[in-house]
Amino acid sequence: MSQVTDIQNDHNADHIEELTREVQQIWPGFHHKILGKLGEGGCGRTLKILWTLSRKPAVLKYLLSAASAARRQNPEATFNNLKHAQWQRLLEQEATVLWAFREFEAAVTPLELHSSFVGFVMEFVPAGNLLGNLDNGLDWREKVRRLLPVVELLSAMQNEGIYHRDLALDNLFLTENQDLKLGDFGLLHNIDAPIVPLVGCGKPGYFHPDIKAFRKQPDAFGRLRNDLQDVYAICICLMSWVKGLDPNTQKSRNWLREGYPELSHALDPFLFPSGHYPDFATGIGSFQELFGVLTKVAKAKSGVQNTAPVKSTPSRISPIEETFSSMQHQLQHWRNSGFSDGVDSDAVISGSPVLSWEAHDGLKIRYGFVTNEVLQSLINHDPAWPEAPLVNPSPFPGDIRIAGTITWDQAFYLARHFDLKLPSLHQARHIPLPGTALTQIWTSEDCDGEGQRFTLIENNAVVREKIEFRGSTNPYRVCCLVESI
Repeated sequence: MSQVTDIQNDHNADHIEELTREVQQIWPGFHHKILGKLGEGGCGRTLKILWTLSRKPAVLKYLLSAASAARRQNPEATFNNLKHAQWQRLLEQEATVLWAFREFEAAVTPLELHSSFVGFVMEFVPAGNLLGNLDNGLDWREKVRRLLPVVELLSAMQNEGIYHRDLALDNLFLTENQDLKLGDFGLLHNIDAPIVPLVGCGKPGYFHPDIKAFRKQPDAFGRLRNDLQDVYAICICLMSWVKGLDPNTQKSRNWLREGYPELSHALDPFLFPSGHYPDFATGIGSFQELFGVLTKVAKAKSGVQNTAPVKSTPSRISPIEETFSSMQHQLQHWRNSGFSDGVDSDAVISGSPVLSWEAHDGLKIRYGFVTNEVLQSLINHDPAWPEAPLVNPSPFPGDIRIAGTITWDQAFYLARHFDLKLPSLHQARHIPLPGTALTQIWTSEDCDGEGQRFTLIENNAVVREKIEFRGSTNPYRVCCLVESI
């Protein structure tokens, strides 16, 4: 996927509303604020968003093929030379691999996955990509050292038979500390379960000199030589970073042997192979081999510690359904415990967040209903307020001092903001509600185990339970907050 380092403000603002509508079609109830478009490619689009839990920027990636209702309903429909079902499998594969390798230093952390697997949220790496930061003042040995975690990640992926296929400077991202993160896993190749059999899907400047032969003839076991291609491409990335050159602007490969003799000599077998190629994923087709070579080069003066790549272990990769369940469990944990790396809200609330506190001695709690004044303050001053883009906020018809039209995400956000809680199902059954029999309050009860649907309590005379999607709402839906006494 073609991706720029950040949103393009000069032409982006007019598209926010259009992007919001598109996202709502694909991911109904998506409540994170959309800040703008980062980039797009043949398969998907990336948007910069403000993730509600952390109040920090994050990235939403979703399938362009899913933007059409007709294609969503017909997996065999073609989009950019592939079927929608194939694009979806590629995105599912990307999400599962990112989740499986999230503990690696160079991996981008996924945060939230669409229940139909057509989009996911991941961390935003703020300092841009290497293509835009070639001259960042680091010594060449330091650059080698900072690439080692990327090679370590690629080695662990290779142990699983997984190859990136689009290794390039613009898919290597810099953190604020100038460490590297590897991005855009959308074209991954799994030798045991190939979706689109092809060697190298990236840019010409990173192609192995024998790429045409690789594409015509797999090895004796029918495996495409993405091992040789990916190792070659990451070596090109390193040489480009060290020399401050874009490989796509070079007319020959002579630049690879010019200057930095120690590094050039060490990488020469990978960049200028001779004789017969080694067996699959060995020798110059092995990231573990490359890791060892680069560690020796980096240790020559910098004393880098050798954090050897992970050896073969039982597979890290889980089916997409298990990945989704695991991510939902983590998401719920973050919600319950408070996101530890979050940013404080700019909204200033004076006085109580509720209209009035009422004690319920039998439940040993006090409870209250959030005011419209508090809601408006958060909407206006807290950029991470969970939006309900297709619904206009409105006061509760039974008492305009109370906030109405509350989604579950907003209710949960209010509870976390004030360090309070939503009522449990048992508590909600015994709390007198304001207004008429139409009044509803959200509870903390997760009804599907996936954090998508929650229980509402309706009617203060004959208590009735309803199960609703977390993004749904109506004017009679208010937010009840409780605390123990």
